[in-house]
Amino acid sequence: MTGDKVSFTELDQHLHQYFNLFVTAIDPEYSGDVRQDAKRLVSDQSLWQSFIKTTDEEDDSALPNRALKEYPQLYLLNTLTEVLLAQLIPMESLKQNKLPFAQSLHLWFMKSWLLQYSEQHYPNEFQMLLEFLSRLLKPYDAHAGRTFDHVIDEFGELLIKVVESQADPQHYVDLQHQLTGVYQAFQKKILPFEQRVIAFEKQQHENQTASDDAKQLIKSTLQQHRIPKWVNVFISEHWHRLFHLILLKNDSPDEALNAGTSLLSELLDSFKLLTAEEVQQAFASTISPLRSQIRELFSSIVIDDAVMDSFLDRLEQHHIDIMEGKALPENEWVSFGSNEIKSSDSVKETYKQVILHCKSGSWFNYHLPDKSLHCRVIDRNMSYQKLVLVNYSGVRVDSLSFKVANDLIETEKLKPFSLHSELEQKLGELSNYIGAQVQAINKQLTDKQKQQQKRKLLARLEASRKERLEIKKSKRQAEKRAREKAILQKQAEQKQSIIEQLKLLAPGSTFIDHANDATLIKFVLRLKQTGKLVFVNKRGVKVAQWLPEEMATLMVDGKLELLASQQSNEQTMEQIVAAQRLKRQAVSTS
Repeated sequence: MTGDKVSFTELDQHLHQYFNLFVTAIDPEYSGDVRQDAKRLVSDQSLWQSFIKTTDEEDDSALPNRALKEYPQLYLLNTLTEVLLAQLIPMESLKQNKLPFAQSLHLWFMKSWLLQYSEQHYPNEFQMLLEFLSRLLKPYDAHAGRTFDHVIDEFGELLIKVVESQADPQHYVDLQHQLTGVYQAFQKKILPFEQRVIAFEKQQHENQTASDDAKQLIKSTLQQHRIPKWVNVFISEHWHRLFHLILLKNDSPDEALNAGTSLLSELLDSFKLLTAEEVQQAFASTISPLRSQIRELFSSIVIDDAVMDSFLDRLEQHHIDIMEGKALPENEWVSFGSNEIKSSDSVKETYKQVILHCKSGSWFNYHLPDKSLHCRVIDRNMSYQKLVLVNYSGVRVDSLSFKVANDLIETEKLKPFSLHSELEQKLGELSNYIGAQVQAINKQLTDKQKQQQKRKLLARLEASRKERLEIKKSKRQAEKRAREKAILQKQAEQKQSIIEQLKLLAPGSTFIDHANDATLIKFVLRLKQTGKLVFVNKRGVKVAQWLPEEMATLMVDGKLELLASQQSNEQTMEQIVAAQRLKRQAVSTS
């Protein structure tokens, strides 16, 4: 048989020839019927029960050595099952992470295949069920998530029940119905997770867009102006936050933005007054009201009174200094030129790889620097030009712009793979494999070698089996060592990153001390002599002091956790406002 694609029915004659030749090679006096022997094996429930009980984690084969040597047909079918399943399903990954299921799947398929071989009949339901399992399990890897792991466990329980029961060619329909029910319940369960991931990405995009628009508005207002550096710092931080929140919380922000930009322009113009005479003329009409107008403008957002008072006092002092003949040093000023205006008729770039491959539901193999994992597209937003990727359980893996995704696909770091059935193609390859084995056995069989063939053939197969097991064991050990090395390296990098962050940590940051009943402690002081960071409890009593290196170790071990830094406290209001806006949008939509 030389076709590229074959069915189980077309494969059967090659398989039958292989069985006959193998059994005869072991026992030249054999005169029985291989199919009848297969029927007796399928019906021997005590035999299959013994297979179930003897599977263990030390040997990832589905059958014990004793059974394989005692039943030559099972010996061969065990190998063929292993070869075929490995081509259709990620069996190595399943053996590493879900060994009981992998063994159950192996036993179920081998018993079902042996049953249909003994009947010399392969119903469509048999092949359809194998294709169904292949499609569902093909994307599985160690990162599939706990929710899908539960599906694997339920699948395994259903499969092993079939192995424990009397052989029945009609079980395929019932089993597929049960497996489908489990999978549909899983899809329903992960749907809310996926919806939350999409909503989160939308919120992140809106937040970033508002921030970028606020920066652009300030940038355009600052054109052709020259201001003190301390004013630029205030504008970059607080005026930007004001515009950012206006854009987030207002459906019609134009009026508020116009008021903010108008007052900002007045502030900028006040720094064009460079002589005492100019300042005196504008003091009562422009400069003096400016301070109260700025304070009123910023009353709509949370800003520390001390920060506002300091800024307004410096603003007043700046103009007083001019009237007294004092001038701000030249290096304390910053100037802004004209901004380049982007062409309005620029055409958005089209990303062919994204359009071609990245449809909702498409699967990819995502190669990251420290790992590779399978992920699925749950949202391709043409407005934002963003892809959202999740694992099998609906947990967010990444969010990629079309440009980044297109580049990753072209460099094969984001590689699409199809869930379409390859069963008939793999059966064709298995047919060629069986044909090659038959030729090899025929070549070795001679009249003088027949008496020795049983021992040699079994020894060769057993040696081949042990070699495969040894290779798998060595591979798993190497992968384990690599994972452990990667974990240690990652922990070292995390510690170094934390140490660098702690060097910049501002007093007032709050931590959770998990080693002491999750007590809240606050960083108050860095000792100059030793570099230790001093912490107090809520009563102000000193409770601990650590070097940055000690703190990094505690934080990596999960014994100490940063609850809120000064910067994260300032961002809290923005997140609350964004969440309220999403809630109002949901209400208006419903």
